[in-house]
Amino acid sequence: MTHSILSIDPGTRISGYAVFIVDPSKKQAWLLESGTVEADTSKDATWLERAEQMVEEFDSLLEDHLVTRVVIELCQNWGGPASGGDSLIKLAVFIGALWGIVVRRGICGSLVKVSTWKGQVSKDITADRIKRRWGMEVHRLDESDAIGIGDWYLCKSLKYKAVKGLPPGVG
Repeated sequence: MTHSILSIDPGTRISGYAVFIVDPSKKQAWLLESGTVEADTSKDATWLERAEQMVEEFDSLLEDHLVTRVVIELCQNWGGPASGGDSLIKLAVFIGALWGIVVRRGICGSLVKVSTWKGQVSKDITADRIKRRWGMEVHRLDESDAIGIGDWYLCKSLKYKAVKGLPPGVG
């Protein structure tokens, strides 16, 4: 029996996501859908209101795809205590809100450090790896990171095999 896994590369303005279909009996995974969720910056909204709007969109993705597991990248400060303080706090609040909907829905979740799934590899290199492994070219680097997070979780952590194309019966 197959189920869905959602991976998220969170950002306070643009977040990448990827939905994978997995077949645990065959240890295979297919990339079903990927994209970005973007905050509506056209309105005169606070960052908290924009984050709330993005969380609602992720909540819809969970429902639409009957997701059974979510993998979210943790925020990490690469520049020391003086860099990105306000942005880092906003990102942490956003990740907490995402985690809240995962818990509220009773979905299994995992938080993964950037250093664990890709180290200090650039987003461009991640996008190239995604193209080779999953046979697709992505247009937004946040999207490729979301696929990379899911790819790491499925293929490195769970030892699933990445299968290009759609799973049987989907399409």
